Amino acid sequence: MNTVRRLGRFFIIIGIVFLALFFISDYIEQVEGWYLLIGIASLGFGFWLASRNRSKPEPPRRFRTLRRMMGQDVRSEKDETEEIDG
Repeated sequence: MNTVRRLGRFFIIIGIVFLALFFISDYIEQVEGWYLLIGIASLGFGFWLASRNRSKPEPPRRFRTLRRMMGQDVRSEKDETEEIDG
C-alpha cells in the first residue's frame, strides 16, 4: 500500500471523527458548525487521495484450465507482454 492511499485513509478517519463530534455537539444542543465543515472537507479530501492512482485489478484466473480445455484461449495482457519480452 502506498503512502498516498494511507494518507487518504487517515483523512477519512479524521473526517468521520469530526462528523461524530458534530453530531454529539448537536445532541447536547451546543452546535459547532466548524466540526461539520472540517469533517466534510477531510472526508472529501481523503476519498480523493485514496482513489487516486488506483491500479486495475488483475483478470480472474479461476477456471483457466477449463477454459483452455474448452478451446477458449483467454489470456491476460500480462501473459502476452511476458511472451513478447521473453
